[in-house]
Amino acid sequence: MAGQFIKLPGVTAASTGGAPRITMSEADAAALRVPSLHHVVSAGSLTASAAGVSGNCRKTGKALVPKGAVTALQLRTVAGHVGVGLATASAAGLALPVGSATASYTAVATIQLSPADITSASAINAFSTFTAANTLAATILRYYGNGSANPTDKFVAYGSDSVLSGAAIAQRAAGDWVVVVVDFNDNAMTAAMSVNGGAFVTAQRTAHHAPGADGQFEIGYHLSASSLRGAMVGELYLFNDSLLKTPLGQTQLAAVIAGLKADYGIA
Repeated sequence: MAGQFIKLPGVTAASTGGAPRITMSEADAAALRVPSLHHVVSAGSLTASAAGVSGNCRKTGKALVPKGAVTALQLRTVAGHVGVGLATASAAGLALPVGSATASYTAVATIQLSPADITSASAINAFSTFTAANTLAATILRYYGNGSANPTDKFVAYGSDSVLSGAAIAQRAAGDWVVVVVDFNDNAMTAAMSVNGGAFVTAQRTAHHAPGADGQFEIGYHLSASSLRGAMVGELYLFNDSLLKTPLGQTQLAAVIAGLKADYGIA
């Protein structure tokens, strides 16, 4: 008989034998109801050491893969929530398991931007995908600060490539943490993005997302210092299909967003 998670309001599970406590959040409960849930990364379940950051996908149990200048990876706490980021601007990233990058996808994440990020002219690559040959498949999510000529203080979802022209662009929301959703429907070649549950900004792309069967989805960007910089990722739910392409998927996605906003106290 398959196991199941049961969440009881007001009840916190005990831990045994030195094992970490298993706590199921509102967003966890919503995400687990979605059949296309592919991977879950929670910074609070990761371990930091002098060698960097290590941990496992909470959905599959598979190990995450530090890449690049791995000792720069670190965990920090902002406004009561743990995030994975970098000690300094470095060519480093934390990849999900092999096969985590799929042609169509929806990524839902909590992201924290430092004051320096917001005023900077430098781009931050929050998420990217790579082929098995370590070739960039797509810039999944980027942020440009107030120092940038264009865009300015915006999140950008590229969907399937790294071409800025025609990408989905949305204004950053105020607050210590924000919930960002990026969605790509490979069949229709449409990218979409929402910040804090706001209306989706959509864009028609001209290329398919082609990471290959062994491609990897990565937090950050390990090929240059244009990675996370001062930014952090707290929670990441990755689905292996576009949730926006069906009414049911849209309803399920809204529940995950609402759960993260409740967990992080975002209005």
